[in-house]
Amino acid sequence: MPGKEGEPPSPQQLKDLRESALAKIREQGEDNFVAEDIQRLSKSDHYVTRFWLHVFDLPGDQGDEAANMIIETFKWRKEFGTNGINVNTVNSALFEKGNVYSHNRDKDGKKLLVFSVGTHEKGKDNMNELKRFFVYYLERLEREENGDLITIMFDCRNAGLKNMDMEFIQFIIGVFKDYYPDMLNYILVFEMPWVLNAAWKVIKAWLPAAAVKKIKFLNKSNISEYVDDDNKRECWGGNDPWEYTFEPEIVKVQPPPPAVNGHADSADDPELRGQGGGGGGSSESRKTVTFAEVKSSTSMDSLSSSIASVSPSGPEILKLIPNHEVIFEAAANGDLISRVQLTNISDKKVAFKIKTTSPEKYRVRPSSGLLSPGAETSVSLYVPTAANNGGSGNSPVAGKDKFLITAVYVEEMEVTNSSLQELLKTKKPDGHYRLRCQLAGQQQTPPQSPPHPAAGGWVTPGGGNLAQPGALPAQDPAKQITILLKKVNELTAKTEHLESTLAMQFYIVAALLGFIFLILIMVWFYIPAALQCEEVSEGARSTTDEL
Repeated sequence: MPGKEGEPPSPQQLKDLRESALAKIREQGEDNFVAEDIQRLSKSDHYVTRFWLHVFDLPGDQGDEAANMIIETFKWRKEFGTNGINVNTVNSALFEKGNVYSHNRDKDGKKLLVFSVGTHEKGKDNMNELKRFFVYYLERLEREENGDLITIMFDCRNAGLKNMDMEFIQFIIGVFKDYYPDMLNYILVFEMPWVLNAAWKVIKAWLPAAAVKKIKFLNKSNISEYVDDDNKRECWGGNDPWEYTFEPEIVKVQPPPPAVNGHADSADDPELRGQGGGGGGSSESRKTVTFAEVKSSTSMDSLSSSIASVSPSGPEILKLIPNHEVIFEAAANGDLISRVQLTNISDKKVAFKIKTTSPEKYRVRPSSGLLSPGAETSVSLYVPTAANNGGSGNSPVAGKDKFLITAVYVEEMEVTNSSLQELLKTKKPDGHYRLRCQLAGQQQTPPQSPPHPAAGGWVTPGGGNLAQPGALPAQDPAKQITILLKKVNELTAKTEHLESTLAMQFYIVAALLGFIFLILIMVWFYIPAALQCEEVSEGARSTTDEL
């Protein structure tokens, strides 16, 4: 029977699903499948769980539907040759064109895969090569992101009917629907022209209901809801001046995980995807997480006392970027935003939780989560416009507002969201990290404490007094100059446009005046002459009558 959206399998259901799929593989012959795929199925709970989550809305038994999808996926991978697709086996001309590329992340920290519809012309490239090119990026992102969610973006700027390649888009939808389970965070459609409305109605009909909910139609005025300014390219209305150039794959060297699958999964429990190493599977799970769950009695004194009560010994746990101070900048919508990247550099699973001295002011996404060894996640911090407009008392102030990140080792193999929250409340933290708040452009006070020789930052994994590294610059000067030059160029362009408009209007007015003057001259000379001729004619007739 169908399952519930976002509900992961129980340990027994996970075991039964794996055994059912392996039995089908043995029945059909292991030679008909890729050995690496069978090994991944045998060892990775996270990978198997993705199939379970993907088929929740199919009419049959969820376990049977997931097992069937695994078999069909593995058959397709063998037939398509996905394991042999790499940068050397894909048509190099497609990399030069850059109609498909991966660059930057959405607000949930998920990698963006962009299809530039406006620069693609259907029929210009071989369809089979295009399909292999797209699958190259899917396989690459599976490796780079450790099976985490991604967001696909259709950049429809300047697109018309000649760019709308329905066969290629149908293939894109098909692989996500049938062969890459539970992989999409959002489907972003940017600046779609009205002429393509009918085509998108057809495309939506190809998608299952769960995927339709992930479609977001965006333009420059609302794209900031899903992609922040630093991750938006300038042509999307953001601050990133990047122009397309092929970026080689990032190969991550990770410590071996406690499991025996040979690679680290981003999160073993899909409930935590979007909080720790993964990302929420449906649009309903995309919600603003606030610090309201922190007890109202939390204060700077209580945070300081909790930090001081921890032992100074212990290995490194998390790596923070930035590692001692977060810089808040104003977004286009008036919010103050910042971002912190957390990376688990230990050899164990780690749960983290973020607290603040001012829970009524700050918002965070996510506020807690689970990280597998080597996994990383991006945490968004922001002050909403309502709070930011409340005066200086509601703005991040250096030395006053602080964030405390606690880290706890997780020994359990299976962790649910409720058990994770209980663990973070009851277990003594294995590490503390403290971050100060700073507004961009404010003068920064260098920390006085020497850096920790082992931790190399604010982290004191066992506890004790927090060591601080040297002060970081408030903001990258090169970035400030880039933004300033961008604004100057925009102002110059607007000025030139205004000048050309005024010049055009001047020429039009001059032409109109000249035309009116010409008419007046004609009236001045022609009408009196005509009247004079009429008078002469009347005089002649009178003379004739007299005679």
